[in-house]
Amino acid sequence: MKQKNSQQAKKWFAIGDNDLKYAQTSFEEFGAFYAQICFIAQQAAEKYLKGFLILHKNSFPKIHDLTKLLKLCAEIEKDFLDFADETSYLS
Repeated sequence: MKQKNSQQAKKWFAIGDNDLKYAQTSFEEFGAFYAQICFIAQQAAEKYLKGFLILHKNSFPKIHDLTKLLKLCAEIEKDFLDFADETSYLS
């Protein structure tokens, strides 16, 4: 079961990586479309958090709220709380 979770988490992390790269490239190339870039950045963060939850808990709630996802991650690793302000802002 742990190996399956690891494979699933890797998929979530890879999608998050792609979203983040797209947001970074768009920001550098266009210097505009900030709302859309922020949306993609939020999506990347969401995928990273969900990947972490899959890896450690085998599931996650079907939500998009970064603050709630971060709190679930912090139940496993308290250092996630260091990013509470950032996830709140990004949400």
